[in-house]
Amino acid sequence: MSIKPSAPRLNVYIKTHKENRPIRPVINNTTAPSYRIAKHINKKLYSLLNLPNIYTAKNSQEVAIELTNTKINENT
Repeated sequence: MSIKPSAPRLNVYIKTHKENRPIRPVINNTTAPSYRIAKHINKKLYSLLNLPNIYTAKNSQEVAIELTNTKINENT
């Protein structure tokens, strides 16, 4: 596997649904040198820590159901 790092690419998306059409910068970081290092460290930490995936959701409907079932009192 050859290593060919390059600067991250910047894309700009125009928010056509908003007033004055502001832009949203989006950076593709997958070609940056730090991407592979971060991916490797993340993989190692995930295997060592064995954290449960209790904060993941399949879709927005699941999130809506969880929020509906959440009990909120006056001290929250």
